[in-house]
Amino acid sequence: MTEESAKPAWEQLREVGPITAFFKTVWSVTSRPVEFFETLPSRGPVAVVLLFWSLTTLPPMIIAGIQANAFLEETISMMMTAPRPAYMEIPWWLLTIAAPLMQFLSLLTGLAAVHMLLQMMGYASGGWSGTYRAGGYASGPAVLGFVPLVGVPIAAIWVALLQFIALRRIHKVSRGILLLAYLLPVLLILFIGVAAVLIVLSIVAPDLLNLF
Repeated sequence: MTEESAKPAWEQLREVGPITAFFKTVWSVTSRPVEFFETLPSRGPVAVVLLFWSLTTLPPMIIAGIQANAFLEETISMMMTAPRPAYMEIPWWLLTIAAPLMQFLSLLTGLAAVHMLLQMMGYASGGWSGTYRAGGYASGPAVLGFVPLVGVPIAAIWVALLQFIALRRIHKVSRGILLLAYLLPVLLILFIGVAAVLIVLSIVAPDLLNLF
């Protein structure tokens, strides 16, 4: 297989066309992940991969943020017996912006943490570009986030599994080593994400924290 033929369809936009390239890449990642990441060149453009990640991940996350904001509003209204003061109103944009922003930061920082741990152990053979290319393309199933209720959790689990497969293939590392490097940053990012949400709520709507 030549280097040109090994390129994902998304990196052949001029030849394939953007719409066809997008859906072909999503299908290849989700249906044949092992084959896709075995042949994915570790060296190559990172910006176009982050664009692919943005198109698969951000739109569903924005919708999920809107739905979460509506759910939180309804839950708070049901919990309160008296009319809610104006200062306790949740800005509509809070979760709408926070959800995709946290997702983007978790991608950048999470993959960076995994890569640095692999590098310290001497297993980051695919380089920084390989890490971000693998992690970015693993977001293919994120389009399932458009499915109401179950879409986001299913997509999150699927993407996490594909990231594991992708990083293992791109760096030629054992499952045990990668699991060690993968889980520690995930737990750290989860802790930071929860702390960030609590900090934002304490600034924007501090009285909401008293309801929990």
